[in-house]
Amino acid sequence: MVRFLNKIAGGWILLLLILTILATGLARYRGGSAAVVLAGQRATSAELLEMQGELQQDKIFIFELAHRFSKIIQLDFGETIRKEPILPLIFSGFQITLLLSGIAALGSLIYGVGLAVLANIFTGSKRILIQFNYLILSTPVFIIALFLLVMFALYWPLLPPGGTQLSGWMILPALSLGSKTGCRLFLFADEFFEREYSKQYVKTARAYGMSRANIIFPWTAKNIALPVLNYWLIDFASYLAGAAIVESIFSIPGIGYLLLQSLHQYDTNLMLGILIMVSLAVYSVSIAQEALDHWYKRYSGK
Repeated sequence: MVRFLNKIAGGWILLLLILTILATGLARYRGGSAAVVLAGQRATSAELLEMQGELQQDKIFIFELAHRFSKIIQLDFGETIRKEPILPLIFSGFQITLLLSGIAALGSLIYGVGLAVLANIFTGSKRILIQFNYLILSTPVFIIALFLLVMFALYWPLLPPGGTQLSGWMILPALSLGSKTGCRLFLFADEFFEREYSKQYVKTARAYGMSRANIIFPWTAKNIALPVLNYWLIDFASYLAGAAIVESIFSIPGIGYLLLQSLHQYDTNLMLGILIMVSLAVYSVSIAQEALDHWYKRYSGK
């Protein structure tokens, strides 16, 4: 247990260091700076130097890196370039993104597994469903989001087009965010069903005249539950990766929207804080997935 905790702590510290180097290097060596954003394009050289001093952008890179990393270790994220506290800003955006991701994840699980069960009971439409899911997988997320926005918010105004003020605001973004994961889960679960059908216990049950539905629910579904759940957890990072695109399209002030804003404004502190929070969430899910995978291997005897 102690060895496992040391492994987690060491991996987390290494991840913090890598994120600090990436964020600091990106802010330092890409074109433009936060000083230009605050001072304006017409600012003089003296005004820019003064602003850089206030933002502490005149430090040597290695000293700036060490300063940021020491602050991060102490969980001190500082302020944005506009002197706003970072932690409340990140937490408010993270709550929205987690709510959106949770609804998208639950919807994708219900869609993927439920559709796979139905496809293996009513096998006549299975090929059409597989082709449809491959079509969704080959479509970029922003195209899916724009299609849903046009169809269900403009052409048929059934749902709000964006924001978080109106009821039902999360339906279209969650559908956009979870669409690809739902399709991947369907194909993955369907492949596991096919593997189970080739096993001897299924052949014996079929020889005794049992229907596919009676075979799926007592035995087959139980056998594929852990691998599907494991795969579902592995794919969790895709929700946070797609959040920036979906939140921008639907004007949702979540963590992805904040990340794009921090990139546009060269706000290194905000960008670093967001990256750390997202990485913490993904890292935690990865640990849970690893523990589940270990338990599954012990359970299945593999």
